Amino acid sequence: MMSLAASTSVLIVEDDSIIAWHLRSMVERLGFAVCATVATEQAAVDAAREHEPAIVLMDVRLAAGGDGVRAAEAICAVRAVPVIFCTAHAHDPDFRSRVAPLATAAVLGKPIQERLLKETITGLLGRT
Repeated sequence: MMSLAASTSVLIVEDDSIIAWHLRSMVERLGFAVCATVATEQAAVDAAREHEPAIVLMDVRLAAGGDGVRAAEAICAVRAVPVIFCTAHAHDPDFRSRVAPLATAAVLGKPIQERLLKETITGLLGRT
């Protein structure tokens, strides 16, 4: 029988290559599989459609003026998938009000702590 972690694919949406690499390392260390790492809003939507990840790690400000909340809305409109927003703006009230309608969303402030990432992933997957 395959473990939850080993069968869980994660899409990483992050425009900073160093942070993306760090997130990928953490996700893999936790035993989850990364299906793709992308940097733009459109690439996030396309990758989610192509790979059908179990969970999405989403930055809020993306390359080329992209918006992670908009990308998450587009992804979730097609298929309900939990989204973890990874952002330095975790406590911004405007940001919080924008993500509130996304039922399976969580927010982690940067820098991301591995323990909190694991708890959040397993918690969201347990709810879906």
